[in-house]
Amino acid sequence: DCAILFSSNSTYATLWGGLSDDNDRIISAYTVAGPCLRSWSQFVSDRQIERGERDLNDYKVLYVPYNAYATPELLDKLKEYARGGGAVICTDTDAFTWNINGETFGDAWTGFVGVRKTGDRESPAEMRFVAGNSIFSEPSLAITPLVAGSRIEPVSRNVEILAVFDDGTPGIT
Repeated sequence: DCAILFSSNSTYATLWGGLSDDNDRIISAYTVAGPCLRSWSQFVSDRQIERGERDLNDYKVLYVPYNAYATPELLDKLKEYARGGGAVICTDTDAFTWNINGETFGDAWTGFVGVRKTGDRESPAEMRFVAGNSIFSEPSLAITPLVAGSRIEPVSRNVEILAVFDDGTPGIT
């Protein structure tokens, strides 16, 4: 009941037609969601979603490991899916940066996720889950991302901060 988004637009737009380090993100998502968590996710491509060949409502969770380039149609389908109760777990800090027409998504993506990037983090840092959050019940759990990532700030009161870095800034929302 879980899916991993394969972004053909992002893959084809990267150096060497997708044969880059960004492929590791997709493989890592599969490894975590499949063998590690035993959820055995299915891969769903952006083009399948846009053409109506895959219905996101068939899945409880959609993982988005890499999706820098996309179409407005895909973003609209993800918004519809989330409004209907689907969970979108996006680990790509550059997700939906570029519309395939060359323009940025900007506010369309920021409005959907409820946060804006304010800059790059200097280095990977440990974060802890916030006690009493609605998703993770173990607030003492600490994780350290493998990459520095981006600094983010909520743009809406509806954004729940799930984990924070030691400096108090949001890590997961």
